Amino acid sequence: MKILSGDAFNSEERSQFKDIIIGNVIRYIKTLCAYIEENRIPHNIGNEFNTINSIDINELYIVEKLWSADLVKQIKIIWESDTVQNLLLDRHKLHNNFGGDTLAHYIRVLDETLNPNWVPSQTDVLYARIKTTGIIESSIHVNETEVRIIDVGGQRNERRSKIEKYANVCRMGSHV
Repeated sequence: MKILSGDAFNSEERSQFKDIIIGNVIRYIKTLCAYIEENRIPHNIGNEFNTINSIDINELYIVEKLWSADLVKQIKIIWESDTVQNLLLDRHKLHNNFGGDTLAHYIRVLDETLNPNWVPSQTDVLYARIKTTGIIESSIHVNETEVRIIDVGGQRNERRSKIEKYANVCRMGSHV
């Protein structure tokens, strides 16, 4: 919302997104591997596939321990494999749980993330996905109109319990 309202994140604020971005990359590549495995899609990815599948989701909270040149290389091998590239052609089957455009963007800047002085760009921050819970309300001014944005967070089925919060709503949108 900050970017949309015309403000930019300063480099210190963008730096705070490093772990989130790296966690997103690992989570999305794990989701792709899980999809391949669950659907028994033939592949010749090899050890890289096993390495990604062996990462415990709880380890994503300490990404600096995981992130290395070797892991980046393995992620690139998986991403560039014929199996994944063919899946991307039929991405509607994946239900966007793998962050298609987001992951494609991050793959392009993957090598930069290894630099200890790397600071995510405004675009990197815009692509970052942060799961939220509860209700978070923000407002931005567009021309002379105040626009209130309410993030009701959580899973889709949790949002139904917050329906009373939508009284007097003019517009509603959904972004997954």
